[in-house]
Amino acid sequence: MHLPVRSYLPPDGVRLDLLGPSGTRSVCAYEGEARYWSIERDGARTDVAWSYPHPLSDAAEVADMICLFDEHVDVTIDGERRERPRTPWS
Repeated sequence: MHLPVRSYLPPDGVRLDLLGPSGTRSVCAYEGEARYWSIERDGARTDVAWSYPHPLSDAAEVADMICLFDEHVDVTIDGERRERPRTPWS
């Protein structure tokens, strides 16, 4: 399965005022436990990002960074809007 490039952004580079913490959690063997962020859309909450508040030592550089599901949000980096990928999370 081909996965899109994921960008971990500092919190001040993300519209956190639009996001709320989600109850969703997952575990990655490389990064550790991920916590998710959601947005309200059409009366329901949708997970659109995740972060690793306490990553494993090999992933320390992503601590508290936000990673967006590009499949669900408009992502603009350096003034260029990314196309939304099609993945199992679309």
